Order: sequence, then C-alpha cells, then structure tokens
Amino acid sequence: GAGVAAGDINNDGLTDLYFTSSQKANKLYINKGNLRFEDITDGAGVAGKGDWTTGVTMADVNGDGFLDIYVCQVGNYKGLQGRNQLFINQGDLTFKEEAHDYGLDFQGFSTQAAFFDYDMDGDLDMYLLNHSVHTFRSYGGAALRFGHDARAGDRLYRNDEVEGRRIFRDMTRRAGIYSSQIGYGLGVNICDINNDGFPDIYISNDFHENDYLYINNGNGAFSERLTEMIAHTSRSS
Repeated sequence: GAGVAAGDINNDGLTDLYFTSSQKANKLYINKGNLRFEDITDGAGVAGKGDWTTGVTMADVNGDGFLDIYVCQVGNYKGLQGRNQLFINQGDLTFKEEAHDYGLDFQGFSTQAAFFDYDMDGDLDMYLLNHSVHTFRSYGGAALRFGHDARAGDRLYRNDEVEGRRIFRDMTRRAGIYSSQIGYGLGVNICDINNDGFPDIYISNDFHENDYLYINNGNGAFSERLTEMIAHTSRSS
C-alpha cells in the first residue's frame, strides 16, 4: 500500500501534503490556504524513481530548519528495482535526492521510516520498518529471528557527523534490533513507554511473528521485552 505525509515544507504555517502511490506517480501539494492546494511535484523535483512506493515521512533530516521527505519503496524483488529516496529541502520549494549520500538508499521491502533521536545527541536517527514475503510454509524455529536478511528485517540508523557532513550508520545488530526475514513490519511507533526519558520503539508485525517492543537502555542499545509487558498480541497488526 501507499502512504501520505503532512508537514509545512516552506515554513509558511500551512500544512502541505505528499502522497505516495504504489504503481503511479507520487505527488507533492503545497497548501495555498482556504483548503486550496497546488501540485508542485515536477517543479520541486520530488516525483522520484521506482515502481512500487510504500510509506513516506517528513522530517528535518539535516537539521537546517526545513522538512525533508523520505520515501520508502520495494526493490530487488521480481523485477522491482526501487530504492528508498531522501529528498533534501533546498528552502526554495525545490528538493535534491540525496539518499545515497546520507547512507539511506536501502533496497528491499521497506514499509515506513520513523525519525527520532534514540541516543539523545540532538540529531534525528532513523528506524526503518521493513516487511517480508508472506508464506504459508513454516520458516522454521523461533531462533531464526536472530538472523539477518538483506532485503527484509528492520534497520536502525544512527545519524553521525563526519567531516562536516551527515551520514547514517547502520547500528541494527549493535543496538539489538531484529532484522530477520520473519519480521513483517506494518506499523512503527516511537514513545517513552517506561518514562525514563529515552524513546522506545513498538513494532507491529503481521502474519508469522510477534510484535516487538524495544526498550531503550540509554546506552545506544535496546532490549526486546514484549512478553514481559504484554500478555498477548494478534500477529495480525
């Protein structure tokens, strides 16, 4: 499925809209006020590439005061070759696609991205929610969740400054985040569940895996503690 992001891309106090389409062109609409919107997709340079787009997120990725746009896609699967795209706001209603430069051009089964400061260093890090290939066959034992899949399985990226530029580094394994093929993420929520001042992560999984509840340990790592805090989940989240 596709998605929508709402945010004020030109800082005029009005909420603008970016729509993704699974099989057609994405669209960016600037809010002109009084419920009037103008399609500025082509002029803004945010139509994007690829042929199966899923979720979209607006966030000030580089901390310059303007909202950027991160678009998720499906790629490297059955002829689909899309990569996730990051449109950096130039402050003049135009954008530049710079996902590769930031280390965020993931190619696989992406669903949605959540930007948040998990290490509390003042910049936005990113949790990338991915889905997988649904099968009616068994994936095997539960220990498979500790494996790693190149296209499926979630990712956690830390935002670092290197020689004056921003780069997102994959901290998934070091941070204790599951990234196997049995994860089928359809929803992600960031909040401080245990009120300790650090943001935690709740992941809704579909089909063949439990949800994940990652409690932030405050040291750059998380502990998955779903069964300690929730007695039952549906596996159809």
